[in-house]
Amino acid sequence: MKVNVVCAHPAQDSYMASLHRRVLGVLKARGDEVVDFDLYAMKFDPVMQVEELKGHAGPSPAPAELRVYIDALQWAEACVFCFPSWWSGMPALLKGYFDRVWRPGVAFDLPTDGGMIKPALLNIRRMGVVTTFGSPWWYTRLYMQDPGRKVLCAG
Repeated sequence: MKVNVVCAHPAQDSYMASLHRRVLGVLKARGDEVVDFDLYAMKFDPVMQVEELKGHAGPSPAPAELRVYIDALQWAEACVFCFPSWWSGMPALLKGYFDRVWRPGVAFDLPTDGGMIKPALLNIRRMGVVTTFGSPWWYTRLYMQDPGRKVLCAG
């Protein structure tokens, strides 16, 4: 399987970094093809500039620096996201990755007639999330309403 792994944690000696390395090890041991992005190590820029935002409304090309991320998405059959849950959500760096990379014309197509949004990444059949919380699982699910799952499954 072709798997795109995306990690968003600044500390290379953290528990999350260890989990990320474990994910990579398991996938490679299974014989999967893996493209790995450590967003902090790669110094991914999560900030969408106004010119880029204007391009979201129509068919405009993505900025050149996003091409490697977009190519990996269009190549992958599965995606795995590794990140800590901070303040009931993903790190801002990962949110910026979704805003900039999973863009119109890549992740979905915006209809010109006002109809339904059309999914575009039909090559991706599986998604996985490895995340950590600073609280027990039951607290996360019952009181925080499982924010990581909500964001990635419902949008």
